[in-house]
Amino acid sequence: MDMIDDRNKMSHIYNEDYFRDILEYLPKHFENMNQVLTIIESKIK
Repeated sequence: MDMIDDRNKMSHIYNEDYFRDILEYLPKHFENMNQVLTIIESKIK
């Protein structure tokens, strides 16, 4: 859910402080999305 909240903040409220905070979270968001992709791929095989 944090990833969605971050996306919404950046889409609707541009604030440099938010941007810098979110930038720090991107590696974790990427890791989470890769896990989701792995699960989806395993279900469709």
